[in-house]
Amino acid sequence: MPKRMLNPFFLSSKGIIVFLGYPTSGMPPSYTRANSPLSGPKEMLSSKVGDLNTGHFATMMPTIDGRQSAEFRSPGDTSVFVAVGK
Repeated sequence: MPKRMLNPFFLSSKGIIVFLGYPTSGMPPSYTRANSPLSGPKEMLSSKVGDLNTGHFATMMPTIDGRQSAEFRSPGDTSVFVAVGK
């Protein structure tokens, strides 16, 4: 699992976790656009899914602007199981 994991927002009874984090080591950082001149650009996050039992993880979305919402859906299902952002 990544060392820089941020707020997890889904955890299954089988140890599968969905969370926001920083880009995986070796990936170039991305920054937000259309920023306030007072605060400047912020580093974009990425969404990841991991297995707490094995420590394996994968990136679902490599860049997410934390100021926007993102929906994650179960494959083949039209219902939203997690929404993050605003």
